[in-house]
Amino acid sequence: MVATSHEALDLSTSLTVRRQDGSLSPFNRDLLLISLYEACKHRTDSVQVASALLQTVIANLTAQHVMHATVDRNSIITCAHDVLKRLDTSAAAVYQAYHKQSS
Repeated sequence: MVATSHEALDLSTSLTVRRQDGSLSPFNRDLLLISLYEACKHRTDSVQVASALLQTVIANLTAQHVMHATVDRNSIITCAHDVLKRLDTSAAAVYQAYHKQSS
């Protein structure tokens, strides 16, 4: 018998999100996963795709903000949209419709 586990870095304690109003909140990986899933739910493989996209978005965000503990909400939206657009333009359009950039 082989047992495996999937461990994920808890970014809520190490990464903070700056919201539109300037307030700070812990990064919520589950919220991002749900947003990606909702954008991809027209696909038959939406759960698997959303999970893989989540890993890619988090990898890109942490690479871009390796020296910073705070990331702007707009950076998360842009990163997620760009990753979605490379995979599925329909999903990217759905995501963009629900996640407007603040000015």
